[in-house]
Amino acid sequence: MYVVSINDLGEERNFLATTINFIGPRINATINGMQREFDVGQLIDIEAVDVFVQRASSPQALGKQRSMS
Repeated sequence: MYVVSINDLGEERNFLATTINFIGPRINATINGMQREFDVGQLIDIEAVDVFVQRASSPQALGKQRSMS
């Protein structure tokens, strides 16, 4: 996964993308299951990230995890 930072009319927008492809002056990225296309001139940064998901085994365990934090 990747965090893609884009300049959108002077504002920085950050997206979590599952795929990124550079096609000429365009960047194609899969964001939230949908294909998005950006001009490479809008690109601020791309960072690869590791994703860790912790799942509770039951609703009771989830409640215990929340109360511990």
